[in-house]
Amino acid sequence: MSGNTSELESPIRPLLLVGNPNVGKSVLFGLLSGKYAMVSNYPGTTVEMSRSHVRLEGQKYDLIDTPGANSLLPNSEDEQVTARMVLENPEAIVLQVADAKNIARALMLTVQLAELEMPMVLALNMWDEAKDLHLSIDYLGLAERLGVRVVRTVATEKRGFTAVKHALGKAGIARMAVTYPEAIEQAVSRIQAKLGTNGRGSRGRALMILGGASGPLESLNAEDRQDILEIRRKTQIQFGEPLGYIISQTRFNYLGQLLEPIVGRPEVEQAGGSATRLAKTRILLAIITFLVGYKLADMVLGITPLQNRLGSLGYYLLLAGPGLLCSWAYQRFIRNPYFRQANSFSELLGLLTMRVRTAAPLVIITLWLLYLLVGKFAAGICVDFLENTVFGAYINPGLMYVVKLGVSEQSLVYKILFDPEAGLISVGLTYSVAIVLPIVGFFFLAFGLLEDSGYFPRLAMMLDKVFKRMGLSGKAALPMVLGLGCATMATLTTRVLETKKQRTIAILLLALAVPCSAQLGVIAGVLGRVSGGAFVLYVAVIGTQLLLVGYLAAKILPGPAPQLILEIPPFRVPQLGNVLTKTGYRLVWFLKEAVPLFLLGTLILFVLMRLGILAQLEQAAAPVVSGMLGLPEDTAKGFLMGFLRRDYAVVSIFNTYRQQAMGQDQILVALVVITLFVPCIANFFVMIKEKGIKIAFLMLAFIVPFAVLVGTALRGVLILYRSIFTGVN
Repeated sequence: MSGNTSELESPIRPLLLVGNPNVGKSVLFGLLSGKYAMVSNYPGTTVEMSRSHVRLEGQKYDLIDTPGANSLLPNSEDEQVTARMVLENPEAIVLQVADAKNIARALMLTVQLAELEMPMVLALNMWDEAKDLHLSIDYLGLAERLGVRVVRTVATEKRGFTAVKHALGKAGIARMAVTYPEAIEQAVSRIQAKLGTNGRGSRGRALMILGGASGPLESLNAEDRQDILEIRRKTQIQFGEPLGYIISQTRFNYLGQLLEPIVGRPEVEQAGGSATRLAKTRILLAIITFLVGYKLADMVLGITPLQNRLGSLGYYLLLAGPGLLCSWAYQRFIRNPYFRQANSFSELLGLLTMRVRTAAPLVIITLWLLYLLVGKFAAGICVDFLENTVFGAYINPGLMYVVKLGVSEQSLVYKILFDPEAGLISVGLTYSVAIVLPIVGFFFLAFGLLEDSGYFPRLAMMLDKVFKRMGLSGKAALPMVLGLGCATMATLTTRVLETKKQRTIAILLLALAVPCSAQLGVIAGVLGRVSGGAFVLYVAVIGTQLLLVGYLAAKILPGPAPQLILEIPPFRVPQLGNVLTKTGYRLVWFLKEAVPLFLLGTLILFVLMRLGILAQLEQAAAPVVSGMLGLPEDTAKGFLMGFLRRDYAVVSIFNTYRQQAMGQDQILVALVVITLFVPCIANFFVMIKEKGIKIAFLMLAFIVPFAVLVGTALRGVLILYRSIFTGVN
């Protein structure tokens, strides 16, 4: 009975997690809620807020993980959401998560929260990284100056978690009295009168309005809104710079004075630190040299030194090359003044990924390792085991046996479940779980490692110039790379892009020219059996169309030019537990979101087959396939089946090639067309969800004829090339 009374006496209070991008909010959300937030720490990816009801120190909270924001004066959709949550929950407690290394940037948010009179606790996260950089932060002095609790945390290691829970019960309003220019102060007073001077946080709302925010105006009547806008207009006339800039600069100057006695960096490192790092670097180079030489000996000479003679002359000759290369790299890069500023190996990697000459090889190595993990191990060994052994030998036969106990093999129910071409279990479930799930799962794992290391913001910066030609910013690297794993999920991640124009272009390019891992693995296997030249030509054609369509879309679609503003986080060693947790929750998301779409698509295909519509479509498409593309009519079925299973289309085309019904030029044309052809049905449904049914069908109406035209043009070029080549010889 007393427990029920306690429940009544402990109302649920909003607890907002607020902070800049890349500060570990989502990790702290997972610790507080007991589950991981389904978001990424790549800047701007927490578009959809995660929330959970939690009890901390006897108080019940509605815990909300808001999107990363650099300011409550919104410049993006993420910041608009965060500002709206703060304004709509004046009774909430704010747990501001800050990057201890960038404390000045974090306190720009703190100032705004103080002016809104939001009770808060400040968590200085990544405290270990600040210490590694030899930053000295007097956090107790900072807490005294602000008048709020300041807690040191390392969220990925659960350090400071208990202190955060204790501090929330003693949240307070920060004391940060910023004095703005006289004209702005007068405008603030006049706007406060319109908002109601007795309203809590009215000063902060007035400053948001002067800075250009529209959120605080939404609850006002038309007359008051118009009066306030007129006050803002007249105030702006008195300044040569935008009011938002003036306000931000005033805050920045205030914080400079506040932090001067709080933050410092010792100029002298501890003795022996540099020598220790140098020794570690040399040891690492020695290990790399041995591994490279070992691998080259195996690949080039066909010998495994440890199984033969370690004194093999060929082995030592091959070992000399990598050794000299590592020595040159050490002199050229590690002893370079730019790279010598690194205080650790992770910092050295961070610097290497920010220069084109060193970043490009690292990109190639990363993609190669990703191919080995996803393309070879996941798409090969894991898929074969799950499809042939787990499902082929046990699950499917077992389910067939159980179903046949109740219905006959000729019944409609049995055929819906186990039809060999479109059964819900034999095709839909088997495909989504046995084939796609392991590929996507290992891609998630690799993606999590790259994400937690801080590599993606660097990749975005390196590719920004290329993507800008397609009307996108470097942030588009995230969904494009993710599209190589699963275009369905990648389409959802286009929300990281700031404008509707960028999201539309990215979704179009994903549907058109980015093959998913299931399809890409089969294509790579097919082209590997054809010729290396065919693979190079395939990549060149697909890459060219990606750039062409993106460039034209950027010119046609209205909207502002993309701008990339990213904070580059330090390169850090990923926490394996954190990566595995994120991978697990992403797989749960995949099972909940994507598998039902696969089953729905399979059911639609079954109905089309039973009604004979699929056969009619194949018959209608046959003239185009044979006439324009010069392919056997049977490949029409493969193209249509690609709407359900993109890799199935490739396999069916490859089977035709193995039966010697197609030549090398034909298989190349077929693979280019099937890559550019319709997206899978799951991806199409997500396109409808993201952009609406009208735009999704318009994209489909463009993609289908465009793929055929590109295939026709490629066929013509190959015929012309062959004729010229034959004439020369």
